[in-house]
Amino acid sequence: MSTPVDRRSLLKSALLGIAALPAATALLRSARADDEFPLLREDDVAGKSIGYVADAGKVDPKVYPTFRKGQDCSNCKLYTGDKGDPKGACELVLGQYVLAKAWCKAWEARP
Repeated sequence: MSTPVDRRSLLKSALLGIAALPAATALLRSARADDEFPLLREDDVAGKSIGYVADAGKVDPKVYPTFRKGQDCSNCKLYTGDKGDPKGACELVLGQYVLAKAWCKAWEARP
């Protein structure tokens, strides 16, 4: 047999749950920030396949003719890192970070 729930108890429970949301969100963010991935390396299989260069200032335009000065991961549409962070995630490379100042041949301008 179930116990009837009165409206007051239900409302209290709902308000407590809503009040806990900001704290839960903060915990999730900090847990995600502690989830460190390794950095993509130029000599990794994935790095080689996309022409990853860890420092966009060292890209050889003869090897990568699509490269233009000023292009780097931080201004690429595929880069999902936060502005100003030295590294971040890339939609092409799962489980590894890329450097914000890096470049690869999949670079696309951010809209």
